[in-house]
Amino acid sequence: MYFEKIRRSARLPQGRLGLRSIRLRITTLFIAIFGTTLVAFSLLLYTAFIRNHQTEFDADLYNHALDVAHAINIDVFGNVAVDSEILTSGGKIFPFSAGKAFLQIVAMNGKIIARSRTLGTAQLPFDNDDLRAVSQEGLFFRTISRKKVFTTKDEKDLSYRLLTYEVRDRGPVPFILQVAVSLALLDQERHGLLLFFLFGIPLTLILAGIGGWYLSGSALAPVNAIIEKAKRLRPENLSERLPVPLVDDELRHLSLTLNDLLNRLEQAFLSQERFIADASHELKTPLAIMRGELDLVKRQPQSPEELMKFVDSASQELTHLSRMVEDLLMLARVDAGAGSLSIQKTRLDEILLEVVARLEPRARTKDVKLRLDFNAENFEVNGDTDLLQSMFQNLIENAVKFSPVSSHVEVSIEEQGVDLIVTVRDRGPGIPIELQAKIFERFYRVRGRSSDTPGFGLGLTIARRVADAHGAILTLSSNTSESGAYPVGTSFSLRIKKV
Repeated sequence: MYFEKIRRSARLPQGRLGLRSIRLRITTLFIAIFGTTLVAFSLLLYTAFIRNHQTEFDADLYNHALDVAHAINIDVFGNVAVDSEILTSGGKIFPFSAGKAFLQIVAMNGKIIARSRTLGTAQLPFDNDDLRAVSQEGLFFRTISRKKVFTTKDEKDLSYRLLTYEVRDRGPVPFILQVAVSLALLDQERHGLLLFFLFGIPLTLILAGIGGWYLSGSALAPVNAIIEKAKRLRPENLSERLPVPLVDDELRHLSLTLNDLLNRLEQAFLSQERFIADASHELKTPLAIMRGELDLVKRQPQSPEELMKFVDSASQELTHLSRMVEDLLMLARVDAGAGSLSIQKTRLDEILLEVVARLEPRARTKDVKLRLDFNAENFEVNGDTDLLQSMFQNLIENAVKFSPVSSHVEVSIEEQGVDLIVTVRDRGPGIPIELQAKIFERFYRVRGRSSDTPGFGLGLTIARRVADAHGAILTLSSNTSESGAYPVGTSFSLRIKKV
């Protein structure tokens, strides 16, 4: 069921491409950002192009107006004399080859003195506001339409750039020179650039979208490989791992992280399988014993003494089963998390005294003494009293179980800063170093000792899980000689914070 959930969550939508596709979202976002940037850049470029060309156009128009002004002469009587070639030549305006130029000379009182032949009977616009502006500024530019100059209709409503310029250095009497030229060339360039942007931007975005689609697909290829590999994972092939990219990037870190997760899942799954197998074996063994004895009683009449032996044996097996079920329920409660714990202030010295009093009769049967050494001022901790009792009972019971006859088990409490250290030390044969890492696994029992010592390998597992649930640290220290000829002992130490 768990793996089915993983596969369902990893399955991508089939048959259609929605926005749930990361590849499509990345491509869409790329096009949106790139398109916005491209449009903004194009607008700035277009505005700068128009402004620069307009400035150059006005500069050329002004330079030509200066050339025209130098061709105008003033006679000795102050009358304005104009070279007729200037006014009649339509090809004089070299910088403005597209269209004709219009010239007009105006006196300072607003009276038109002369105009070019290209104007015919028309005249360039000039009023009192223009007179006032040119008197104050010396010159100014403006754009006018053909309708303001000519009354005849034309198929093209052209625009003209008009320069109004006051001339003071061509005689004793100043005058005003007006030069108007067509903006057709500038408009043509502007329209050409606008068309370039109108067609170029969409085409560029299409090409960028295609490129972004393939680039995002290439970038997500390792992710798709991970997804496909994850889809094929089953309980029977949990040892397989996801492909790890060679490039040290986020995808590599993702693969390594997921592989670490798979390592933990595999270990948990194998542990679960071992747990089920061991639990089944441990539960079936006493049941098989009781069933065999019942069958024997049913087949053959038994004496009262033999029946009592059967009852005693069945009672022992039931006690064994009851203890195992209690331990399994205890493990399930601890595995359920902090929500199942009843945390309150409790005293470790009182808990240990109660546990020692409970186990002392069992220790006397082996002539093992339980020695207490409490060296602390504050014994209060936050914890679940029942779980802490179960943990210490398992630790002390384990120490008594593996202690030699006529030895002792030490139970001590000492303070270290903000922590209390509880140590349970025996004088048993010790645990080999290579087995110490496995001693806290469920149903694990050290070989060579499981046959002659009661128990089923859950006590230390419960102790470690209870310690973890309380944020405490349970450590093991054990040494033995190579031959095991002399006892060295094993000690379990619990570090837990005081209140």
